[in-house]
Amino acid sequence: MLLWDYEMREVRPLIDALSPRQCFALSVRAIRHVLAFDRGVLGEVNPATADFVRRSLELADEAVAAGRSTIGEPDGYLEEIGELLEDDTTDSAGPLIMALLNLYGEVDTEPVHALETLSSTYEVVLARQRIEVVTPETERQHTALVQVIAEQKELVRSASAT
Repeated sequence: MLLWDYEMREVRPLIDALSPRQCFALSVRAIRHVLAFDRGVLGEVNPATADFVRRSLELADEAVAAGRSTIGEPDGYLEEIGELLEDDTTDSAGPLIMALLNLYGEVDTEPVHALETLSSTYEVVLARQRIEVVTPETERQHTALVQVIAEQKELVRSASAT
């Protein structure tokens, strides 16, 4: 298990109590947070992935503003995600794309999806640390990982207060 799994247990009940709209908004904030937290992520992934991230976040912002709990299923999004996962082999691309995948679909964003998004965004930061052997003990030695967990807990607390 990752350090994230242990540390996020304390806020799991807060996530479980969120409505689909709150889960969706939390997921969008978590993705935006990781991109602000580590500004090098979009420069590391290939341009097609960076473009997909930007377009997905625009669609997500529109969905949040409209009070929806999912982006929906735009034409070709699954094929595009599949191609990106196949073509972009940078360390942070996979977790970032998986975080975005949780925003799509016809099913409302549920607590499990928000949790998966938070986990994936943590994995983006973890991948950028280039830790040879990942254990909770080695993760604790990386300030960025400890910090992103603390900030994610605050995102969850903020989401549960709205």
